[in-house]
Amino acid sequence: MAAVRFLAFCCAAILPLAAFAKKPPPPSTVADLRLGVALYEYYQNKPLDALSELLVAQARGGIVGHGNHPDIMAGGFYLGYGMERTATELFTRLLNEQQSPKTRDAAWFFIARLRYEQKDWPGVEAALTHVSAEPNWDLAQDILALRVNMATAQDNMAAAERLADQFERDATWRAYAYYNLGAAYGRKGNFKKAAENFDLLLHMRLERQEELSLYDKAMTSAGYAYLLNKRYQEAIDQFSQVRLNSPVANRALLGYGWAAAESNNYSLALKPWTALSQRNLVD
Repeated sequence: MAAVRFLAFCCAAILPLAAFAKKPPPPSTVADLRLGVALYEYYQNKPLDALSELLVAQARGGIVGHGNHPDIMAGGFYLGYGMERTATELFTRLLNEQQSPKTRDAAWFFIARLRYEQKDWPGVEAALTHVSAEPNWDLAQDILALRVNMATAQDNMAAAERLADQFERDATWRAYAYYNLGAAYGRKGNFKKAAENFDLLLHMRLERQEELSLYDKAMTSAGYAYLLNKRYQEAIDQFSQVRLNSPVANRALLGYGWAAAESNNYSLALKPWTALSQRNLVD
């Protein structure tokens, strides 16, 4: 039962390709106020509102002074919401027009992402060959993340680990790469390697709320990995790292109790389980 719960947790928590990537700083000047409103909603983590602003602006004559930047933004939103046909049409139109190298790089990257969603691995590589040798920094990080996810999806774990190590030391993408690697190993039943990858987040400086949430998930997953390896004290140590106000705190408390009970330390097991009994039982 514990193994089933662990695998379900890992499968549920595996992250979409571009979710939670560290956002670049917003532009210092905005020529068109309508784009400014869309950017404001985007940086408030309201992508649907941002897309709505872009569509309203388009219906009222378009955004002036920002080239194809609004189209690239809209295409990314379409892709994020699963509107793959609309996204494909938009990026194909951009590629058929005379565009700046930056716009073409972004369009080809999103074409690669569309092919990734379709598990068209050769198609992903073919699209990425059209990206400039030295794209802007943000796009380069996105491409590296795409390659990590593609290697993981193809069970080429050695390549995925090698690519993950190319991110900057405390980059958000690096943390998610390690987490996804741990989840992939967990789904394969290799709980030792799963725990090793989850533990890598212990050595990173994570400060943003989304990073702390990821840290809690990693520590909870690592705890179950150690539990299934019968390394009960290490499991308890990992569960203890999870914040009590975290969305996964209940799972951590449950695992903490299991690890203590398996160690025949029943009085210790009662502490987290008593706390858990006073929480929402639906979870």
